[in-house]
Amino acid sequence: MFHFRVLRFKAFQSVLSLFVMLFILVNLSGCADAGKDQSVTAGEKVVLDGSASTPREGWKIIKYRWKQLKGKHVKLENKKSAKATFIAPKVKRKRRLVFQLTTTEVSPSGYKLKSRDKVKVYVFPKEDRDENPPVITLNGENPYILEAGEDFIDPGAKAVDDHDGTLNVTVSGEVDNRSVGEYKLVYTAKDKSGNEANATRVVRVVDTTPPTIKLKGKKLLVIERDSNFSDPGVALSDNAKGEIKLEREGEVDTQYLGERLIFYKAIDANGNEARNYRVVRVIDSSEKMKERVEWFLNQHEDMKKGYFIGKFGVRNNPTGWDHGRYLRAYIDMYEASGDVRILRKLNELLKIVADGNDKITGLKDDRTNSVLPGWGHGWEYDKFGPDENARYSEMLTNALYAYSFAAFARIVKEDPSLQKEFGDDANRYFQVVQEIYEAHKPFVTDSDSPYEDGSKGVYFEYPQNYYEDGEDYSHVEAPINLTTIIAEPLIEMYIASFADGKPNNKYKEIVTKVGNYIWDNMTLHEDERGNYVVWLYWPADIDGKPHMEDVTHGIKIAQFAASLYNANIQKKWDKTKLHYIANSFLLKANLGDGKFANYIDGTGGIFNDEKADPKKRSYAADLYEWVILQSYSYNDSLQTTIADVLKDAMEKEGDDLYYNFALFTTFTRFATDQF
Repeated sequence: MFHFRVLRFKAFQSVLSLFVMLFILVNLSGCADAGKDQSVTAGEKVVLDGSASTPREGWKIIKYRWKQLKGKHVKLENKKSAKATFIAPKVKRKRRLVFQLTTTEVSPSGYKLKSRDKVKVYVFPKEDRDENPPVITLNGENPYILEAGEDFIDPGAKAVDDHDGTLNVTVSGEVDNRSVGEYKLVYTAKDKSGNEANATRVVRVVDTTPPTIKLKGKKLLVIERDSNFSDPGVALSDNAKGEIKLEREGEVDTQYLGERLIFYKAIDANGNEARNYRVVRVIDSSEKMKERVEWFLNQHEDMKKGYFIGKFGVRNNPTGWDHGRYLRAYIDMYEASGDVRILRKLNELLKIVADGNDKITGLKDDRTNSVLPGWGHGWEYDKFGPDENARYSEMLTNALYAYSFAAFARIVKEDPSLQKEFGDDANRYFQVVQEIYEAHKPFVTDSDSPYEDGSKGVYFEYPQNYYEDGEDYSHVEAPINLTTIIAEPLIEMYIASFADGKPNNKYKEIVTKVGNYIWDNMTLHEDERGNYVVWLYWPADIDGKPHMEDVTHGIKIAQFAASLYNANIQKKWDKTKLHYIANSFLLKANLGDGKFANYIDGTGGIFNDEKADPKKRSYAADLYEWVILQSYSYNDSLQTTIADVLKDAMEKEGDDLYYNFALFTTFTRFATDQF
């Protein structure tokens, strides 16, 4: 019995030892390392290096043994050490020798383990050894310029070896196509002799693409007067990683009938900018407004027959002072009500005017002896030319018509619902205005700029060989109001081009510089009743007696400034400056008791004074365009507005707001509460 138990215990020890050995073999790292394959030349001393062999943790290598397994026999020296050597044998062609390294390791407890590794040695004849690495040729560009966000498709590379022919190429490295920076891809090829070649491609991820600004909601929002407006905002995205900054400009006053623009500018982490905008059109759809619309539409046929049919396409086209105002009245009425019938009626008139363009009729401009786009006139209206008998296509008249063409194009291009019916006409009118300004090139740089604030200005200069009333005004700086009248259509053109997705920044630049010019020509006066501004009618010293701006033409400067502000194009013209101009009318030109001065500074006598000229009377209704500043005109000191003052003056004269077509629409849009 005792003998049996001893035998069973020894058997258990043997099994346990076997499991321990298996555990050690599986779980402990350590192995023989015979080194890398080699290529050598016959007669060359070869070193077989096993010194990189690594014992298992806590073990120790106690023996090395090298042995040749294949190939032409060689004599191994030091074959029981980590490094063995031999002389490569003579060969007539490439030969392969295979050697095996066996290492013996011992554990702290005395267990021994062996591990093996092989190495190949290629022996070449002296005249046929391959020592040349492969040649790697990169496909495609290097450096490779990749726009952020675009997929990177590696053009790859090819490798050719003078012994082994075409070889496989491996590549290492990564490209993050959404992170701007420089990345390196390393291409590697190795021939059968162990010769290795590398080539590097630089991939530069760049970001030249603007971010995307997507409007939430519609581009054109039509809301009711005095309603609450909340901007739906925008969604931003970009092709590259990084923060996108958003700037928003513009405000909406729902008491103001017409449109206001909200501009959005997005700037990505790499400085690329994108812009978008929203149109907010405030209308009045009340019953009272509907009644006014019906009255307005009822005047259309008389307006068409009396002022447009047969008046255009002739030697003396109307100058635009009256006809341009009447066309503008349709724009104001549509902006106030949003009634598409008004656009249809306006389009009838615009077609008549457009068909009378000198470019279509072939009538010449006598100043240039050529056909210029626009509406030439003379003799009956203005005395042009040295003999006062010429016909000019001049920019003042052209601009007075151009405004309504440009505004119509802007309205239609902003509103997708209008484009099917009016799109072709809007494009035609846009081109008409574009051709006029390209042909006449009316603006020149103000030599007095840059101004004190560093801004630059432009103004309208009379062209070469321009004579009026027998006087030569060639290259003379025109009255300021002419500059603003001629510039204002370009505000509409810029917005229309923006709506087309092709912003014409040249238009924006011109109107911005005109805004700088008129402000530089103004003088700010402080008054306890409110600050106001004054300016000269004609900055050019024509007769040595410069006089103040008159009350009828002064509104053209105010009209331009208000349009510039409403379009949100230039920050310089804000509500405060518009209030200054309104105060000029209320505090200075307004003399009280229904009377007004000839000049905006309160001088020059009484406007249309019947005592000075029995054929005249005050005609406060002639000053109705000042109502355009109504929203900016309330004066705390006087506790009144421009509309209040004009309406009272008109009532004293026995006139009402139906005095004329244009007055009616101006009050309807800009002073509807006083109507």
